[in-house]
Amino acid sequence: MSDERKPPKDVITIPEVCALLGPPRRTIYEAMRKRPDFPKPFKVGRSWFFVRAEIIAYREKLQAEFAEKHKPATPEQQERAKQEQLRLREFSRQFRAQMQAQFGPKKDWKR
Repeated sequence: MSDERKPPKDVITIPEVCALLGPPRRTIYEAMRKRPDFPKPFKVGRSWFFVRAEIIAYREKLQAEFAEKHKPATPEQQERAKQEQLRLREFSRQFRAQMQAQFGPKKDWKR
């Protein structure tokens, strides 16, 4: 294939999109159909093409959303979680004590 027939470097195919984003080809096709925020491809013949800059911008948007969703807990949130864990342990201990008082030691409980 001569140089003038090759697509420009800023246009990529489905396998290259898979390499940039990570999911398999089938997932890319599903995203093309179902996700309105997924970059719009264009078709030449039987092949789908994407603009590389749009795919990279989409990947950065996904990474930013993931980072926002999974950011580390603040000290106040950590303290609240620790207090909740202690409260649940105490509840569990009290519940076990009630069951043992009512039904005897755990080894006698029927499952």
